[in-house]
Amino acid sequence: MRLLSVILPVYNADKFVFESIKSILDQSFVDFELIIINDGSTDNSKEIIKKFRDERIIFIDQPNKGLIDTLNLGLSLSKGKYIARMDADDIAHPRRFEIQLGAFRQDKELVVCSGGIIAFSPDGHKKKRYYPITDADMRSELLFNSSIVHPLAMFSGDVVKEHNIRFDSDYKFCEDYKFFHDLSKYGKIKNIPRFLLNYRVLPQSQTSIGSNNALDRYNKISNIHRIVLNDNKIGLNERWFKLHYSLSLSSEIEKLQISEILIDELLEYSRFLVHAAKQNDQLDPVSLKATLGEKFLKIIFFHKRRTHLKMLRKLFFHKFTLLAAFKRVARILKYE
Repeated sequence: MRLLSVILPVYNADKFVFESIKSILDQSFVDFELIIINDGSTDNSKEIIKKFRDERIIFIDQPNKGLIDTLNLGLSLSKGKYIARMDADDIAHPRRFEIQLGAFRQDKELVVCSGGIIAFSPDGHKKKRYYPITDADMRSELLFNSSIVHPLAMFSGDVVKEHNIRFDSDYKFCEDYKFFHDLSKYGKIKNIPRFLLNYRVLPQSQTSIGSNNALDRYNKISNIHRIVLNDNKIGLNERWFKLHYSLSLSSEIEKLQISEILIDELLEYSRFLVHAAKQNDQLDPVSLKATLGEKFLKIIFFHKRRTHLKMLRKLFFHKFTLLAAFKRVARILKYE
């Protein structure tokens, strides 16, 4: 039995899939099975996949069922102690598996890890993305969204099988958020401060498309928020709950109608969250303050040109914002 199973779903990726598969087969760590599932592609993806001759490849060709069903099939087929995800248009660092498995060996309580990515687009633009590193910081961010990079995730296959954790079709376009929250209940989460994936940014990718229906997106993400907040013993009134949702996505932060009243309410909501965190041992208050400070920084960034700067002073000089800025610099310095 292989130590690692790799799940790679493919749908109409003939321009990129060769490079993606090659980056996996060329890994420094070699004891893995690569489960490639062609989900009804109508281009030449199937023909390109079949050109590879490697005993580690398990190739499944199926009619189109969608990403969530395809991922769950991959989970069912996986035999490894650990499971890694990969997308058909990304390129893995040559030592990605070696480095991630090293993290599991170092910490037996770890259930999932990812790391930093280099996002690149067809026009040649590249941008490094630095994600929270520690379990405490990532759990605070998990109140709003997941900081686990899905196509870079490696997680415990034993935990997934023991607790029957699956991607939930009720949460299409945010199924990874729900999945990684479910997984986080059974151990530690971590991002390795290394850039382990070249992440291709395409207009037609699922991340770019998301849910085009604003109400559908709100309902799905809000339902996950209710689950996560409840699991952390935090109750919000409806007004604050909607504010919480607005802080979870950059696109929603950009839409905020900034006013003195909103900023005062934001600060009151933030104090309440931190107070709630202090009442239980599931969240680290300092990490939560920094996470909220990150949201303040985004508000300042998106609204500095369209709002009177005087109105943003309460956020700019707030101790949460200053803490977030300090932790961000410290985080960037740790990345290799």
